Amino acid sequence: MLQYSPAPSTGPTPTTATYGQLMHSTHVRVDQAIRHSCEHSLDALAVRDELAGYEQFLHVAGIHLRMLLEVGGQSVPGTRRLARRLIMSPGMSPATASADRMWHSAALHLGAAHDIVATHIDRRNQPRTPDVEDVLITPGGLEASRALTELVLDVLPAGEALLQSAIRAQRHTDDRPVDRGFHKRIHGAHQAIRLYGGAAMWELRDIATSLGPFGIDELGIAQRLSPGPCSASFENSTDALRLLRQISFSQAHAQVGASPASLRDLTQLGTSILAELPTTLDEPGSGLDRVRRAHLEDQLDAARAAWASAGTGLTKTIQGVTKAPRAYADAIQRLRDPATLTPPVRIALTAALPRFATEASTIVRALSRAGSLESPQRVPCQLRHEWRPITPAQEEALVSGFTLAASTSRHVVRALRDIAPQPERDRPAVTSAAREAPRLEVHRSASR
Repeated sequence: MLQYSPAPSTGPTPTTATYGQLMHSTHVRVDQAIRHSCEHSLDALAVRDELAGYEQFLHVAGIHLRMLLEVGGQSVPGTRRLARRLIMSPGMSPATASADRMWHSAALHLGAAHDIVATHIDRRNQPRTPDVEDVLITPGGLEASRALTELVLDVLPAGEALLQSAIRAQRHTDDRPVDRGFHKRIHGAHQAIRLYGGAAMWELRDIATSLGPFGIDELGIAQRLSPGPCSASFENSTDALRLLRQISFSQAHAQVGASPASLRDLTQLGTSILAELPTTLDEPGSGLDRVRRAHLEDQLDAARAAWASAGTGLTKTIQGVTKAPRAYADAIQRLRDPATLTPPVRIALTAALPRFATEASTIVRALSRAGSLESPQRVPCQLRHEWRPITPAQEEALVSGFTLAASTSRHVVRALRDIAPQPERDRPAVTSAAREAPRLEVHRSASR
């Protein structure tokens, strides 16, 4: 059996925290740091420590921006130049880092959000979970990059205010902890960041909303599959969908077993979900809505037929010598229960069908080439059949069926995007009430 267990993380980030929560917490602390930077009562040593934390924040922002772009594989040269320039900022912690050093605290929380995304990728910056693929190798990655770029551009006046505070605090003393090197380095960084930041915002100006199962704000610490003694249990259908996505992703990467029975169950799930999808949608209210609804119905008919034919012969004329985890069947059984499947999860499951079909074609090829799929074949010169590995023609027929299911499902998702309500994924604005919210306890080395 397979159960969820936490993946090793690079720091003790709270397991309940999500990327959206930590980024919201970062915005709150940045807002506090900006207010603190404009105070005239700071002494020279306090200004030096805040400037060190400010440069540390820029450095961490550059590392996080670079990872978002590398994982997403987006061609945005201006934004990549901005990330490289931000990383050039010194990343060492302030000399007296403590809770009252505002910029150091903001850098810690941004670093914790970075760590959450980092648990979903490997050392080569390749995704190791389906969640990070859906939220970064889509417009969601560009949306996160744009939000981070806006945040960086918003903090630049605070750095200049700190430099002015240093001038005032050191005006009548020979002790100058903030020397000319500080001023020259930060002024040069600001000029380059404004230039590259403007180019980045132009590149990221138009971003389409992704109709994916999950948004980047819901991204939590990556879960890995490990052996367990019992079947999977779910608190809701969303957990079942997450587990199904993770097992399918692991099967496609040859990390867990698959079987013709699991592929057959997947085709039955796809067929039933597409058949029930129209009952989830509101009735069209205008002529344009009726046209879009008719287009969706046409795409649904084609996709249902593709999913129904994709499983032809599985477990009957084609059988396997491997088994899929029981949790896979448990997840599908939960998702096929109409009493517990809510409309948002039904739409999210529809959006995941192209991925499921693509991964299924990869699974078929891997099982076939490993000799794990067999079919009854005529023995030459004899009147009997033997179970032997499937032929290349049978393999291609199965792969083509799932490829067609993936293609038609993508057409359904595109048509659905025109009529389905888009989920609200914007981060809440920083308000006075948010500033008084309980702090997320985060301890990590933000200079990594």
